[in-house]
Amino acid sequence: STGSHSDIAYAVIQQTDGKLVVVGSTDNGNNNDIAVVRYNSDGSLDTGFGGGDGIITTAPGSQTDDGMAVLQQSDGKLVVAGNSVIGISTDFVVIRYEIDGSLDTSFGGGDGIASTPVGSSTDKGTSAIQQADGKLVVAGMSYNGSNDDAALVRYNTDGTLDTGFDGDGKMTTT
Repeated sequence: STGSHSDIAYAVIQQTDGKLVVVGSTDNGNNNDIAVVRYNSDGSLDTGFGGGDGIITTAPGSQTDDGMAVLQQSDGKLVVAGNSVIGISTDFVVIRYEIDGSLDTSFGGGDGIASTPVGSSTDKGTSAIQQADGKLVVAGMSYNGSNDDAALVRYNTDGTLDTGFDGDGKMTTT
């Protein structure tokens, strides 16, 4: 348990060193924060990750945040994709962590976090890949006012939008 309330796991990967990384959300008492938990191959919490307990919580927005996908880059850094309520809308969010679990300040404008509104309402990133060129692609959905559209966002290696992708880094398909 990462918090005093509900914890939900949405995705798991095995790192190249055999450790397991689980992402999801944890209830902080008011709303959800993104939770990342790393386990050693024997199932014990990795005390070298995060604050010494193997658990990291990140709140990109001031309301509900959910980590839905995780990947490990070739340099060992972890990338988590999901969604965050920023202001009055829910946006795609991508967070990059250093090997020790600290935020990678070379990503996303200096704080390790890139948030992207795709439409004007509810956008949720649910899956992520890293392309061979290092760019990140997050897939999910964007509410268009009457139903959901499939949405893709592509980020450069530093977390900025790749404007060479559909002109603005974002695309939706009805």
